[in-house]
This record gives sequence, structure tokens and C-alpha cells, in this order.
Amino acid sequence: MASLQHTLLSLYLRILQRKQSNSKEPVKLRRKLINDVATKFKLPPELKLERLSANGVPVEWTSFMEPRDRIIMYLHGGAYVAGSLQSHRHMVSALGIACKAEVMAVDYRLAPEHPFPAALDDAVSAYLWLVKKHGSEKVIIAGDSAGGGLAVALIAKLLEDQLAMPRAAVLLAPWLDLTGESPTIVSVGKRDVILSKEMLASSARMYAHTYPLDQPYISPINAQLSGFPETLIQVGTKDMLLNDSRILSQKLKQHGSHVAYEEWKGAMHVWQFFTYFLPESKKAISRIGEFADKVFNSTTTE
Repeated sequence: MASLQHTLLSLYLRILQRKQSNSKEPVKLRRKLINDVATKFKLPPELKLERLSANGVPVEWTSFMEPRDRIIMYLHGGAYVAGSLQSHRHMVSALGIACKAEVMAVDYRLAPEHPFPAALDDAVSAYLWLVKKHGSEKVIIAGDSAGGGLAVALIAKLLEDQLAMPRAAVLLAPWLDLTGESPTIVSVGKRDVILSKEMLASSARMYAHTYPLDQPYISPINAQLSGFPETLIQVGTKDMLLNDSRILSQKLKQHGSHVAYEEWKGAMHVWQFFTYFLPESKKAISRIGEFADKVFNSTTTE
């Protein structure tokens, strides 16, 4: 059952959803809204932020008072057309605390100004820079929504090119099928207070540009996923991308990968974004920390 905070927040987000659907400049508004919402969240005082260039890709390195051996490479959501280092900074810091990790958030290029394959090229470049400096065995690749889909596309590309794999992946409601044919887009659609079928369709077209929507690195549910690292997937049942996570979990298990799949009843799309405001967010982020402990503790004891 959803918390009272979740219910009240859903009402507010429904209003924002309608504003976007009625906007003459939806991308511009979407970018503004996600950054405006993020300003409501305070950052922990022990946080240290540093802007770096990772093979020419802007990134923000989040560290804490004590140095940490674990590293999260984070790819933000925003349907490939919105989101930024600023919009997800509070969420990145919460994940860093929970996972006892430093975090490298990637400021990948956005559509429509920079359509596919710009975002994937940036993700690959940033990852290779990170691995060269710190090694792949310390790295968890994580992302939400489009960032989750980009994380899957990145790992699929690493598999294809036979490059060093990250230790694990954390995917929060990843957007994996940009064709718009997923059944939960319709069956869950009216209950989703963040996404809409029209918004997803327009964003997909802007991102894919001249490429087909089912291209495996655009819709990575179609990619070759054999050899995927240990993975945690979290998704809510009031999320129209629900089926993407279900299918990915099934495919990874069929390929022999270790998958922790969590379907949260009544939760909205990427509720983890609301960090300490929602009880569901705090619990989900705590479980991500438990997953990270399990991954790294099993590594050190083997």
C-alpha cells in the first residue's frame, strides 16, 4: 500500500504531467520542471562535488569525507531529452551514502540537439576513462528510466566489443523498448502520474532521429545480453514501463545472469528520485545499499 506522502505527491505530479502535455515547448518545460523539483532536496553536508572531464565527457564526481573503494557510474533519466547533473544530484548522493560508494554522474548529451548515438558514445567514453583510472571491478553502473536503458545499452556495447565489464548494475525502471509497443504502456498508462504515451513517443522519435526505434542500442531489450553482470532491477506497478523490467529480468535469467528483481506494489515511475521524502524511496535506496554490500562482500570473500 502506498504511503500518504506517495499519494499526495502523486496528485502534485499529475498536475505537472498535465502542464507538460499542454505545453507548446514540452522539452523546454520538462527540463525546467525536473531541475525545479530537484531544488527541493537538501544535500548532505559531508558531500564533496568535483567537475571533471572523462575523455571529453563532462562528469560530476561525488565523494565523501572518507575515501571509498566502490564507485557508482550514474546515468540520469529524463527520456533522453531532459535531466542533468543538477536534477539528480540529491539522488546520486543518497545512493552514494547507501552503497558506501563514490559516484561519477555522467552529463551525456541530450536529444533533440544531440540524437542517438551521442548519449551512448558519451557513456562508453566516460566508462572507459573510469575503468582506466580505477579498474572495472570497483564499478557499479546505475541509471533510472532512460538512464537505465542507456546503462543496459552501454553494457551490451561492452559485451559486443569484449571490453572490461562492471562488477554489477542497478536499474531503476529502465526504458528499454522505445517502439511504444510494450503492453503496460496501455494497461498501466492511466495510473502513471509521470509518464504518458505521447511523451514517450515524441521523446523516442527525437532520440532515435533517423534510426529505427527497435535498433538494439536504442531499444536495448533487443540487444545481446549474454554475459550481463549481477543486476538489481527495481520498478513500480504504477509505471507504464513495468513490462520493460519484467522482460529484462526474464531475459537475463535465461542467459544465466544473477538478477534481483523487485516489483514495488503501488509505486510510481522512479519513486527513488524522491529520496528522503517518501518512505518508499528510503526503503528502496536502502535495499540498493544492501545489494551493493552483497556484491562487494561476495567479491572479497571468494
